[in-house]
Amino acid sequence: MREVHVNWFQKEIDSPDRKWSFIEKQGNMLKFLLNRHQWYYYPRIHKILDFPLHVDIEISAVCNMECPMCMRRHSDISGYGHMKFELFKKIVDECAENHLFSVRLSWRGEALTHPQFTRFAHYVKVEKKIPNVSFLTNGLRLDESISRDLVGIGIDYVSISVDGIGKTYDSIRAPMKFEDTYHAISTLKKIRDSAGKSKPQIRVSGLWPAIAQNPDEYFKKMTRVADKIVSNPVKDYRMTENTKFKDDYICQFPWERLFIGFDGSVQPCSNSIERLIVGDVNKQPLAYIWKENEIERLRDAQIEGRSNEYFACSRCSYRCDVDYDDQLKKDWAGWDPTVLSERVS
Repeated sequence: MREVHVNWFQKEIDSPDRKWSFIEKQGNMLKFLLNRHQWYYYPRIHKILDFPLHVDIEISAVCNMECPMCMRRHSDISGYGHMKFELFKKIVDECAENHLFSVRLSWRGEALTHPQFTRFAHYVKVEKKIPNVSFLTNGLRLDESISRDLVGIGIDYVSISVDGIGKTYDSIRAPMKFEDTYHAISTLKKIRDSAGKSKPQIRVSGLWPAIAQNPDEYFKKMTRVADKIVSNPVKDYRMTENTKFKDDYICQFPWERLFIGFDGSVQPCSNSIERLIVGDVNKQPLAYIWKENEIERLRDAQIEGRSNEYFACSRCSYRCDVDYDDQLKKDWAGWDPTVLSERVS
């Protein structure tokens, strides 16, 4: 049976109490619960509102790392850059006018590489008062100054990639070192707690095979500094002719969110292989792009089982026939992180 499976591609591996606390301490609970209801239910009944439920704004497509498992290695984009503030302001102003609940300041790049990150974050959270603002980071530039800014601005949560501990982390995230990243996260938590604040809530996310090298120690260490822990599976982003795809897959994204690139180009999904651009916020309002013919045709193709007509959809990593539960059950003892480089060579 063809149905939309929402949020199946990341695993909650933390306790229910910590998961709920992570949500509760970000505030705006009633708005959050309504947003989550719409997030999970509307894609299943193919319902769209007049504006997306969430927008990812890529304030920077630049990254200061070359992680072996990253999908950026297979992107068709050349000339990564930073978003200009004037464009960002235009986007955020429209989001605020349409009472958007959540914005993420990340997509393909490292948000903290933007030289004006604090200005961007302050505008969206403090000046325009978007209820829920977050971003993803590898933690390389998460220093004490940035941490104080995050606490002062009241960013709702930050998600930091921590793939295992010790040598496992060091081999995957080189030249970063686990102890340096751990110290950065610990410093953020201390600054937040010392200020008597609950935000930003701190989430850490790691590849499950890396965590599985020593899961007890990972949880012991990370629960001291993080409010929530999630895991991701290992996937091969090459999408070769041997890749197995889910034939009955219907993507959730076209009914939930839009992704806005640093240059203003808009996509309905995070796939940056053979870009699927449905609009340009330099020329069109987001509300128009969200209900325009191009994205409507994509929605119809998803519902009617014709998504392979779009190359980006036919090679989408979310369609990979990866059994995440099997990865959680598998014995990963002795796993060699260098295979990540081999998978994407």
